[in-house]
Amino acid sequence: MIDETCSEIFYNISKVVLNEKDPHELIRKIMDLCQEQVGVHCGVAYEIVEDRISLVWHKNLSEEAYTFLSGANLYSEYFPIFEKMLKHRKPQVMETDTHPLFARGRFRKAKNITHIVSVPLMYHDELYGIIAFTVKDDENLDAIVKKMEILSTVISLGIMRIKEYEKLERRAEELEKRTEELMAKLEIKPTLESGLLVEEAGKHHLEPGEVYLIEKKGMDATMRVFTDLLAQGWAGLCITRKNPKRLRERYSLRKTPIVCLTTREVEGEMTIAPSKLERIAGTILRFIDMAEKGVVCFSGIEALLTENGFENVMRLLSHVQDHIMVSNSCMIITIDPKVLDEKERHILEADRVTLSPSRDTAVRF
Repeated sequence: MIDETCSEIFYNISKVVLNEKDPHELIRKIMDLCQEQVGVHCGVAYEIVEDRISLVWHKNLSEEAYTFLSGANLYSEYFPIFEKMLKHRKPQVMETDTHPLFARGRFRKAKNITHIVSVPLMYHDELYGIIAFTVKDDENLDAIVKKMEILSTVISLGIMRIKEYEKLERRAEELEKRTEELMAKLEIKPTLESGLLVEEAGKHHLEPGEVYLIEKKGMDATMRVFTDLLAQGWAGLCITRKNPKRLRERYSLRKTPIVCLTTREVEGEMTIAPSKLERIAGTILRFIDMAEKGVVCFSGIEALLTENGFENVMRLLSHVQDHIMVSNSCMIITIDPKVLDEKERHILEADRVTLSPSRDTAVRF
């Protein structure tokens, strides 16, 4: 049974455990808080780092208690105790005359001190440190050991919480750095094509701030409009499910960035998975923010519908359109009308300018 004193110790140090973020401060505050409650005259706490043991905390309540040396390398003296602690995970009670620290003259003996109790502080399966207290001949050794076991358990839990939190912080920093690296790779720089030769150059006249829709299977009609605008001095961005290399060869696109909607890597080209709608939107928005006069050719909508559903894709298009409306850029969407039902088609056509591929004229619905 845990008596009221033990319960009070557990309650008080638990409050420290929940709030402290530094393991050394955790140990110091807890040891200060409960030394008198544990009922000992002299206490010490050490941290173990590789093959060194460093003093974290010590306090004497009596002038007759031992003098603990700060900063001493005590690993070799404590090694027998470490072995027992790692094997049994229990307090080690030793008489002062046989204790390795006393035997090597580290401490001076105080009157009536009969034992030193050492308790492990664990971090998972590793020995993080130890706490040790002196015991006088008139004190209840078993009661002190029991209280120190509780103390050790709670401090170990506190250390574990701090260390795991530090791991999460490091992981968050790594993820943030990785995200920045990925975003840098996704950075689209508007670039003008030079010397681009197209048939019927200057035929298409689209307006900045508009989103155009071409309802036709395939990309030929869309690419005729897109490359014409590039030849007129617009900076372009092409988002597609088609092979970027073939598009570049067929339409002589040397500088225009192409984003391929695929889960696989494409050498020399940027790729985004069709399920990553936020990343697709971010790529488009960064492009139109940087472009003095830009045009986005957006095909592969069918793959987005398959991965995300009609409503989610419409939210993406509406979000992008809100930004394009107040920009100096435009966007051309191409889609096979057979993948939509009548209601979906009307929703898609609303607030967008439909280009007729047969006449290459714009019709607003």
